[in-house]
Amino acid sequence: MSRPAQQAPQRLVANQRARAFFTHLALIGVSLAAIPASAYAHTVGLAEQVLQPVSAVHTLLPLLATALILRQQNGMAITRAQAIALGAGLLAGFVAWNVIGQSPHWQVLTLTIAMALGTLAAAGRTPATLNISWFVAALGVALGTNLLMEAHDPLDFTTSLAGAFIGSLAVLQIAVTLPSSTTRQWQGVGERIAGSWIVAIATMVVALEVRKFL
Repeated sequence: MSRPAQQAPQRLVANQRARAFFTHLALIGVSLAAIPASAYAHTVGLAEQVLQPVSAVHTLLPLLATALILRQQNGMAITRAQAIALGAGLLAGFVAWNVIGQSPHWQVLTLTIAMALGTLAAAGRTPATLNISWFVAALGVALGTNLLMEAHDPLDFTTSLAGAFIGSLAVLQIAVTLPSSTTRQWQGVGERIAGSWIVAIATMVVALEVRKFL
């Protein structure tokens, strides 16, 4: 049997998983949109909360680095364990932010995580002994410490966490389901270069942030 014929069933399963994944995301989004609004007016809507992982450099960089790492695993979809790790990381980051308080140091932490993840992506292959879910959890921590919130009530916390989870999970799922670089050497090289650029950009932004503290 030829290689394209062998890959056809796998692609069919991947497409089915992707459709089911986005169907679930749509249902969650509709449920969030149906939540009654608080007594006071909100200027930060659900769309902004879903897009918050890609709306700032310090959150976009670790997200892209994690997406590159996942692509190098040649998986067909985000696993349940990885999704749980992302949610756990988001919650842990949020709790840390809530206990310690808002600080510019969170951005430095997020960019440091981006540098570490970008280094792994630039290497082109993660060690087999490392569980990828830990990297996804680190991404969750990076996002959880930089949530977009304008209030401090349980409803706002819930929608902000759920929005960040939906947005980041959608980006990771799209990245994983794109054509693999295993049969395209130039694409693999390009992804490693992208990882090195993430490290370079994160390093420069960290230097600028640290300079503010001096």
